[in-house]
Amino acid sequence: MLKKKFKKKYKNIFNNNEQDQIVSYIRRTEFRQYDQIYNDQQYLLGYFSKDKGRYEDYKNSVLVNFADKNVGGLSFDPVNIAQEEVLILTHPEAVISMLFMQTMDENEAILIQNIMMDTDRHLDEKMKIIVNQFSKIQKLQKSYLSNISQLISLCYKNWQMQFDQVYINRELTKSYVAFSLELNYTNNENISTGKWGCGIFNGDVQLKILILLPAFLMAQQDWQQKHEQNKMLDFKNKTERILIFSSFHNNQFDDLIYSYEKCLNEKRLKILQNNNLRD
Repeated sequence: MLKKKFKKKYKNIFNNNEQDQIVSYIRRTEFRQYDQIYNDQQYLLGYFSKDKGRYEDYKNSVLVNFADKNVGGLSFDPVNIAQEEVLILTHPEAVISMLFMQTMDENEAILIQNIMMDTDRHLDEKMKIIVNQFSKIQKLQKSYLSNISQLISLCYKNWQMQFDQVYINRELTKSYVAFSLELNYTNNENISTGKWGCGIFNGDVQLKILILLPAFLMAQQDWQQKHEQNKMLDFKNKTERILIFSSFHNNQFDDLIYSYEKCLNEKRLKILQNNNLRD
């Protein structure tokens, strides 16, 4: 009976779709400069959401991983390890990428598709290793395929540097590259992120939010226009793609995301009312 349940659950995870079982690595290089991407055009107000937990626990989403220029970051560094490397280590198939993937340039991002999370252990919010005492059935219930996108996070030893327009433009450009890659090579998954680059990289949380939002909206608008022109999607019936911020149970960060979400919703409502439109 247990064997029968195990087989049924395994079959449901992989859907017998061979394409969904292939681990793939996709690199995107953007040759346009900041002012060519953000060319003063107006972009639509989009949706974003928040989640109190860890972003790797949010199913059916693409996980954004700000890390070292080396794909996999500093996963095998004997001294330092951050949440960025933890994400790679909890997805063993992603670690393999370090064997053959070249380092990323400033204008590049890499998407790792169809990798399985290790359910034998996890790390809590204090970076403590927790061994999970799961049965085989429980492991399968908690198993699902993930997509992880990698982009370079710059360490701001001088905290004020990140507010310089040159560095803001850099962050906007690289975030756009990653979001464009995710939107073009995944179907219906939402984009899940957190306060990446704000720990050992010394990034400012509010600034990161204000960079990620317009970068995602610009990438989403370009993605929609591309498919509308090619008539590849019926946008009347399309699934809305949204950006999800995970707070890792940090109440201060959760409140900050809520305030931006509330502000954006109020602005959207005002625009709709002024133009006699419905959301």
